[in-house]
Amino acid sequence: MPFSPNPRIDLSCIKEADDAIFLFREMVRMRPQPSVFEFTKLLQAVFKMKQYSVALQLFDEMRQWGAPVNVYTMNILINCCCLLKRIDVGFSIFGCFFKHGYTGDVTTFNTLLKGLFLDGKVSEAEKLFKKCLNFKLCEPNGVTMNILINFCCLLKRVDVGFAIFGCFFKHGYTGDVTTFSTLLKGLFLVDKVAEAEKMFKKCLTLKLCEPDGFTILTVLNGICKAGNVLTAYDLLRLLEKTIYKPNVRAYNTVIDGLCKGGMVDNAHQLLYKMIDKGISPDAVTYCSMIQGLCDFGRWKEEGNVKEAEDVLVIMKRQNVDPDIFTYTSLIDGYCLQGKMNKARRVFDSIVGKGLKPSVVTYGTLINGYCKKGEVDEALHLFLEVSSIGLEHTAINYNLMIHGLLSNGKVGDGWKLFKDMEARQVHPDLFTYNILLDSLCRTQKMAEAFSFLRTMEGKGVIPDIVTYGILVNGSIEEAKRLLIVMERSGCVPDSETYNHVIQGLLKRNEIYKAIPFLEDMCEKGFFADAATFSMLINHLQVSKKNVLLEIVKKVVPKI
Repeated sequence: MPFSPNPRIDLSCIKEADDAIFLFREMVRMRPQPSVFEFTKLLQAVFKMKQYSVALQLFDEMRQWGAPVNVYTMNILINCCCLLKRIDVGFSIFGCFFKHGYTGDVTTFNTLLKGLFLDGKVSEAEKLFKKCLNFKLCEPNGVTMNILINFCCLLKRVDVGFAIFGCFFKHGYTGDVTTFSTLLKGLFLVDKVAEAEKMFKKCLTLKLCEPDGFTILTVLNGICKAGNVLTAYDLLRLLEKTIYKPNVRAYNTVIDGLCKGGMVDNAHQLLYKMIDKGISPDAVTYCSMIQGLCDFGRWKEEGNVKEAEDVLVIMKRQNVDPDIFTYTSLIDGYCLQGKMNKARRVFDSIVGKGLKPSVVTYGTLINGYCKKGEVDEALHLFLEVSSIGLEHTAINYNLMIHGLLSNGKVGDGWKLFKDMEARQVHPDLFTYNILLDSLCRTQKMAEAFSFLRTMEGKGVIPDIVTYGILVNGSIEEAKRLLIVMERSGCVPDSETYNHVIQGLLKRNEIYKAIPFLEDMCEKGFFADAATFSMLINHLQVSKKNVLLEIVKKVVPKI
């Protein structure tokens, strides 16, 4: 390298970690050595590549070569440790620098605070913050406030977050968009949706901050998740009239919420308004629309299939390429309608469009074939998944096992369950419920109760569906099972009682049914249509006043 009194380093050559290491070793050999500014820039570049371990490795070499460092170097390294969740190493680095006269600044302590929170050491973070105040180690700033508020909100202590904000506010920190976005997120985390909505509107009217895309998305997403989609829709329309214009992600959130809530017509209208305002829908927008049409039965008539296909045509006209999620939604729609030939044609066309079917795509088609009773075709697809490098999830195993058992292929269903365990795809509660149901339907009650114990031994806790299956399978054990349910905290519901009573009435064991009817009455449950019909039939035969009085109590009041 030619001699230069102030060598400047070109970082544009760094594309990956190895490039940074090579450049660093060139730099330490230069005479004179580059300035601390150049070394810090290199470490910052490595940090931005998220190569935190590499940055720490370079620091070790910097010490060996005597390369210059400063407080910025220290802060970068501590940040690397925090993001690696090695806050202990972060404090060691701080100690090392402290011995050489670097006392740290507010950024140093902010980073250490963040690292302690990320590592779950909340009490240590609190102690450090108090030390900063008591010993005046640094002057906390807005970033300090935002770090503290963020972790209070993540811990669902949004009340403490507001108290911290109030404390800083008294010292002149009015908060920024990050502060208010974090507090809003915290309110949604603790289901205080109305308070979050009020606070957001205050931010707009009192101009407490300039809401950005993230703030708007946080609010709309929180309102939609709470089930208040029309409120989110009204808020979106309100924002359109302000200077804070919603972006495509904001529109997508509301359109998705409308579709999931069955308001596909409203979603359509919002889509067209969005286009009129010059906001281009993306693949997520159209995927939500198509999925909405699928989920809410709009595919049951040919005309509505055409409506869904028109969405795909509009999408292509807008130069938005359908992604795998869009095609999976389309396949799901055809499967729901029972049009497996069309579903298969879409599936087969995916590869030709340069896309690869996902495990969800396969699961959607497998489910469609199983529901049509075409389990051989479903099983062929299921086995194909492994051959193309995908791995089945518990959901796909559940779909296939249920399909096999429902279509009389009991041996194949159990064989697939064994394969699931062998491949270490952990069976979930749904898996066990499917298999228990099969045992109960075939009156293998001893095996069913043994399988229940196996399931519990593996840490899978039975739910009300599990017990409902067992009750249906063994009316003789109903009373004992209801007691077990109560003791395990899985309180029997109206459906459970109705199933027990129906089972007894089918066997003409009316006197055994009466205690369950009385329990049902005490718990405030009512007979469903099937139970009521069976009770009326028994009343016409038995003419018992006791039964009549109970029936009057368990019939829903109109």
